[in-house]
Amino acid sequence: MSSVWLWDVALLPLSALFIGDCYKSLGNESEAADWYHRAFLKESARREALTRLCQMYFEKNDYQKVACYAKAALEIPL
Repeated sequence: MSSVWLWDVALLPLSALFIGDCYKSLGNESEAADWYHRAFLKESARREALTRLCQMYFEKNDYQKVACYAKAALEIPL
């Protein structure tokens, strides 16, 4: 199954987040990040995708990306 087909099926941002979680669990962080970005692009008024990216990069000790995604998440109004 290709990612393009999955994105056509997963129209809801929450589905894209769960797909990203699955890829992260499988150790495919590149694909997970791609799905988290898709979720954010689909619904940019929510912070969940950005916070998942923060968590993923925190676990990899990539603190520059953590700071960038955290700042972006905090700029979204409640």
